[in-house]
This record gives sequence, structure tokens and C-alpha cells, in this order.
Amino acid sequence: MKSLSACVLILISVPFLLRGLDSADTCLVHWEAAIYNELARVARLQGDVKLQVSIGRDGRVSKAFVAQSNSHKLLRDEAVKNMEKWTFNSGDERTMEITYQFRLVEPELYYSPPTRIVVDFPATIHIESNFKPIQPD
Repeated sequence: MKSLSACVLILISVPFLLRGLDSADTCLVHWEAAIYNELARVARLQGDVKLQVSIGRDGRVSKAFVAQSNSHKLLRDEAVKNMEKWTFNSGDERTMEITYQFRLVEPELYYSPPTRIVVDFPATIHIESNFKPIQPD
């Protein structure tokens, strides 16, 4: 069984905190950290995935689909799978766009390092991990 750890930093814009909330506002209630797919790390896959997200009256994600992407299917699928686990405040049905940015950095590591995640709600989720070299047989 793999152990998984994540470093998380949540950034929320000041105007979002200062204004009053009504049923059309979108507040994040629950989120789960995205995982940088292990195969994508070995294959050195990076890229951006812009999702169109529909949120139901109960605050659950009713639909998330890729609106635009320059990345491999592994990363697109990870972004959609992750967003479907998020929960927002209840209220009116609404839609939003959010971009997942998958990046690999040096140095290469043979083990699975912690995935670093920065959430700049509501615009961007930045997911960063280290390159994983191909291990010889």
C-alpha cells in the first residue's frame, strides 16, 4: 500500500472574504488534494486542464468536464476525478471554470515525494511533483 502525503496551501482573495454572501456565491466547503499520477510522472507529462464545473443546489459537483487542455488524458482524467469530490455551499445551481496546472520539477526522485498543491480559489489549482526517472530492470 502506498502512503500519500500532500503539502497544502489555500489562498483566498481578499475581495471574496469582504463581500456579503448570497445564494449565488460559491464557497468551498470540502475539497480533496489532487494526486499527480505516478505514470504521468515517469512519462514526464505536464500541462493545464481547464474544467467547466456545474454545481447543484445541494453544493455537490453535478458535472465536471474538460473545456480546454494541452495535457495528456491521464492528467485530464485526474483533474475531473478530483473535482467531482469537491463540495460547495448549497444555493442556486451555478457553473464555474477552474484550471488545474500539473508541473514537474527537478530533481528526479526514485521515491514518491509529497505532492505540493496550491489552491487559488476559484481560478487555479497548481499541482507540483518531482520527475520520476525510469528505473532499469
